[in-house]
Amino acid sequence: MFTPEELAKYNGVDKTQPVYIAIKKTVFDVSARRGMYEPGASYHALAGRDASRALGVNSLDENDCTPVIDDLTPAQMSKLDG
Repeated sequence: MFTPEELAKYNGVDKTQPVYIAIKKTVFDVSARRGMYEPGASYHALAGRDASRALGVNSLDENDCTPVIDDLTPAQMSKLDG
């Protein structure tokens, strides 16, 4: 289990560290696609964060990177679960 502060260390900035994102309390190593998560890349806002809500609402805004998903619609939850 990672705290948000610990997870943030794996945000793609430090090339010697893996890149992680969390989805519904599960941490995924996305290092194989590092280029997509590095600063300036499309998915950097998700790196080193819990991206559950962002994925449910189809957002790349770092403000949507939160584990709070209890207010998502059934369609958004389906998208997140997919």
